[in-house]
Amino acid sequence: MFKRFPRHLAITIGLISSALVYADNVSTAIDRTGRQAANALLTPAGNWGCWITDGGKCSWDAAVWGDANYIPLTGDVNADGNADRVLYRPFDGDWGCWITDGGKCSWDETKWGSASYQPLVGYLNSDRKLDRVVYRAADGDWGCRITDGNACEWDAMKWGGIEFRPFVADVDGDSISDRVLYRATDGTWGCRLRDGASCNWDSQKWGGVEYIPLLGDVNGDHIADRVLYWGSTGWWGCKVNSSAICSWDGQYWGGPGYMAMLADVNGDGKSDRVLYRPSDGEWSCMLTDGGACSWNGQKWGGPGYLPLLGDVNHDGKADRIVYKNTNN
Repeated sequence: MFKRFPRHLAITIGLISSALVYADNVSTAIDRTGRQAANALLTPAGNWGCWITDGGKCSWDAAVWGDANYIPLTGDVNADGNADRVLYRPFDGDWGCWITDGGKCSWDETKWGSASYQPLVGYLNSDRKLDRVVYRAADGDWGCRITDGNACEWDAMKWGGIEFRPFVADVDGDSISDRVLYRATDGTWGCRLRDGASCNWDSQKWGGVEYIPLLGDVNGDHIADRVLYWGSTGWWGCKVNSSAICSWDGQYWGGPGYMAMLADVNGDGKSDRVLYRPSDGEWSCMLTDGGACSWNGQKWGGPGYLPLLGDVNHDGKADRIVYKNTNN
């Protein structure tokens, strides 16, 4: 399952920004244990769904854990090859984690962060366990917590600011997540490796305010590549390493109303393109080497559901996950 570049990382990095879009949609209908308030509706916030790529639902499909105050994330928390569920509550920095094969992780219910921080997840050391990252846009403050609770070497360092969008991804192929920033006003990209050095495309300008930035390994070399999606037209662009383009650079696929994501849905080690339309729950997928995946065009989810992608059954293929963050 794991090579130099963990596939769970490729699944996660294209999704973080999508989850953050919904950070301000808060409610208090149920708490994180799943207890339902008297005025909650039949389909409460905190409802999880998962659909295995090769068919069937996972063991925790339809489970209720969380509420509308939480931001959902996913990644391999215990290094067993399965994507696990993670929650972050901005107003008090509460973190939750639920292992796919059962039970909570060691940092479940720990508080770290606040409403001013954006949550991300990545792999910050060689133990292949998902670690937590926060970024404060007001002053570019970064924080990181390894699975054992200790801080990483760049914890509390300041880099960035209010105009930048943060990511974590392995940009140099050492299997360790690095920090990435994107400034939409002028398309500036920045990257900082584990040791604080810059990558080969640091400070390059590519993009602008109309583009959605994503990161994923589109050519299977275990290094995160930059991807742009222009939602109003469905235009896609990709930059491999510093300047080369991928095979689908310049293609049009999608359009208004879709959320764009990246993940390896067919197990070939390359990130594929995925679209989700919240208005009706339509999923679409386009493989990097051409053609659609098996669930292209299916409707599952809909208004109030946030889409995620993660390999929940350790077969090397990204599966679909939804999390309900509203009570309607």
